[in-house]
Amino acid sequence: MSILTKPDKIYLNNSNLQYTLTFDKVDEGSVRETFFVNQLLVAHKISAAKKGDFLVDEKYTFEIGGKNKSFEQIKDMQKQLCGSR
Repeated sequence: MSILTKPDKIYLNNSNLQYTLTFDKVDEGSVRETFFVNQLLVAHKISAAKKGDFLVDEKYTFEIGGKNKSFEQIKDMQKQLCGSR
């Protein structure tokens, strides 16, 4: 049952589409993640990371954050640490 409560994320091709497809306030974190995927997908392989938000080229872990986000989620990772604020 727990798999039904939190479905996989779906990223649109263009982050601006989120503003036209929602009736409520758009989640800014989701917009940031969509933009990140949109920009890197052209030249890189992107997958979900065990820690952080994305694993790029099976090598770099990214945590996409905002002004109140820190590196706390990926602080224990060694060598593969990259981030976006």
